[in-house]
Amino acid sequence: TYSTIVSATQNFSVSLWFKTSATSRVDPFGALREGGANDPRIIIYTNVVEGKIGFQILGDGGTQLSTSGSTTINDGGWHHAVLIVTPTTQKLYIDNSLEINGTTNTGTITLTDTAFFIGNINARNIVGGTGFLGVIDEVAIFTDLNSTSVTDLYNSGNCLPYSEEGEISVSLISPSNNTQSNDDPLTFT
Repeated sequence: TYSTIVSATQNFSVSLWFKTSATSRVDPFGALREGGANDPRIIIYTNVVEGKIGFQILGDGGTQLSTSGSTTINDGGWHHAVLIVTPTTQKLYIDNSLEINGTTNTGTITLTDTAFFIGNINARNIVGGTGFLGVIDEVAIFTDLNSTSVTDLYNSGNCLPYSEEGEISVSLISPSNNTQSNDDPLTFT
């Protein structure tokens, strides 16, 4: 089963640390996307030609928001990015600075049976294509963050501690043939 935590019918946030010095293409950090070109999606990406980070959100009704920040991020140094999304607002923080404060009403984004890809994108259900060129660390998805939480995450240098217990599912998908690479159980402590 797939998590319903990332849905534009409720608030959610994605936080991650990354570094890259790529200058050749658009590389996704993570993506939720249905199968077709115009299907609902949430994508966090780098536009390495311009050296910026951005995001793209497309709702069920076809309302799309696609924008990039202003901080140069392809300098080979570590950077922290946080995307905060509600059905009517979108905020992007880079290194604890609010870069984008959008108010586009993207409406409902239905993402059923859709995995969250880290370092790649599921384009028409084919894994592969534009993988991230760099290092990604401390990826976390939250139900909601605010500016104070963003500052706490940035100053801690890693993810905030959590106290929730529960099961998660991790699948390793082969980029060459889109098959599951490993189904061994994992225990996280």
